[in-house]
Amino acid sequence: MLQMPNCPVIAIEEHYYDHELVKHFGPVEPNSAVVDRMYEFGERRLKEMDEAGIDIQVISHGAPSMQNVKGDVAVEMGRRVNDRLAAIVAQIVEAADPWWAGWGSLALAGSGFVPTLTRTVPNARRLGSAKEPPDMQSTLARSVCRDHLFSFVRMSLVLGLQLSAV
Repeated sequence: MLQMPNCPVIAIEEHYYDHELVKHFGPVEPNSAVVDRMYEFGERRLKEMDEAGIDIQVISHGAPSMQNVKGDVAVEMGRRVNDRLAAIVAQIVEAADPWWAGWGSLALAGSGFVPTLTRTVPNARRLGSAKEPPDMQSTLARSVCRDHLFSFVRMSLVLGLQLSAV
């Protein structure tokens, strides 16, 4: 029989949907029960976390996400999506201790948004087009890799913050 670990259980890649972002892409999931759960941050999500033995969820937007939004609308829409997520986190954090874990996690997780839109995604697209000379492709690949390593460090810090809060 599975034994529960003697430490917090953290689900590190849980998803949610933002109404505006989903509307931008049109229907994203044919199963309405799944869609309903992706918008849920209340009792049902908490109940399902309890049933699964999950203490903390690190959430991000489900696919399709901001990296697929065209640049002319991405920055403003991204701000609105992040603001709404911040408001959700604030509601959750206000109801529980320690308050700083949610805000710190949000700041760390959200801090990669602008570099991703302005640098990582354009560099990855250029790299994927394979139209650049080999030396430029190498430079682009190193840049994308470095951005992902910074993202890994940020998410590791989020995990550390969450663990220290339990």
